[in-house]
Amino acid sequence: MDTGERPGRQQTPARSALVRELSHRVPGLDPTVLDAFSRVDRADFVPPGFDPYDVSAPVPLAEVDGRAVSTISAPDMVALMLQQAEILPGDRVLEVGAGSGYSAALMAAHGARVTSIEIIAELVESARATLRACGSPARVMVGDGMAGRPEDAPYDRVVFTCAAHRLPPWVWTQTTDRARVVIPLRRDSTYCLALVRDADVFTCVDAIPCGFVPLIGDVEDASGPDAAWSPWPPRTLSRHPST
Repeated sequence: MDTGERPGRQQTPARSALVRELSHRVPGLDPTVLDAFSRVDRADFVPPGFDPYDVSAPVPLAEVDGRAVSTISAPDMVALMLQQAEILPGDRVLEVGAGSGYSAALMAAHGARVTSIEIIAELVESARATLRACGSPARVMVGDGMAGRPEDAPYDRVVFTCAAHRLPPWVWTQTTDRARVVIPLRRDSTYCLALVRDADVFTCVDAIPCGFVPLIGDVEDASGPDAAWSPWPPRTLSRHPST
């Protein structure tokens, strides 16, 4: 399977330094995660004027009324999320929030079959062009994160690169019974949760404090079924009858 890197492209000192810095900053990173970062050059995805190898710096991609609605997450945060996702070769992966396509390329470098959805059409075209130029097999489609993508379901892994107030209902119907979902969830604080599904229950196996742009279209409902989650972050999320 394609690795997500142009044929014959040589590793650069800057990219090697980024991988070394990640291994120091995020102890215990799986070798497959570090290998993905060595194969995919962030410089291909970062717009001019930003340092692509700054390990802790997110990069804005799109703004509305002066507020960022899409970013390229910092490499250390992306690495943590990939660690949480535990992507295996052959996994069917859905990413919610393609942005530049960088995270999708990293997941494809794990040997996964990656589909990424993005609601901002201009970003879809740009991400497709970049992935194509890099030789990555990851696909980017126009899609709404509140609806998922039933066409390619069920998914073994789902990774959200934007923060939601709740687990969108489609996650229950578009994932396998042993799926793993990585999602930043918001209350008074935001945690990136690694959730493992067992039939009608998702169990939280990891929670990392984080900050993400919001999932477009997700409006908090103070009276909703998830509003009273306690403790926070939640230990389990159960399927609601409506889903």
